[in-house]
Amino acid sequence: MLQHRLSRKAKRSRNYEKARSKVAKHQNNIASARKDYHYKTAHHLCSSKDVGMIFAEDLNLKAMSRGMLCKHTLDAAFGQFLNILKFVCWKKDVFFAKVNPNGTSQTCPMCLEETGKKDLSQRIHYCQFCGYKTDRDHAAAEVIRQRGIELISTQGLCGMETACAVGLPGARETSSRSEAKPDSRKGGRKTRNTQL
Repeated sequence: MLQHRLSRKAKRSRNYEKARSKVAKHQNNIASARKDYHYKTAHHLCSSKDVGMIFAEDLNLKAMSRGMLCKHTLDAAFGQFLNILKFVCWKKDVFFAKVNPNGTSQTCPMCLEETGKKDLSQRIHYCQFCGYKTDRDHAAAEVIRQRGIELISTQGLCGMETACAVGLPGARETSSRSEAKPDSRKGGRKTRNTQL
């Protein structure tokens, strides 16, 4: 409504500037409310005592913002939410990682077999191989969790070592972290190895 009023004003007139400032204020209120909701949701996800890890799909947000639902995707601000969630996880000492999103709704979480493509109207996951039946979104969440745990358990082996990986299962501490490297200086002096 405000944008429609702005479009009918003569550009660079006093009424145009008034309408433009009203539109800017309204858009700023929407952005602030969205960001507040994202922070509250992220804190709610990280506040439980049982939460130690959070995994999310590494979605191609640029491609999603060009599709049929581009306006809704941009209004939801998925990228901003993931950045806020990552920050809140870091603040609350919760491990956060993104996993491969390919085929999460087409993979059975029990037997890990491909069950084939599903239409969006099909809300139940049923595996013809093992007979596992559950809600489609719940099955996809289980697959995301399994991929995240696989990512953690192979973290020390595939070279994706981070400060958060220390102390997690399968993440070995490297020699560079356990002791300082000897340093050659003038006269051939070497510093002694110290434990971190």
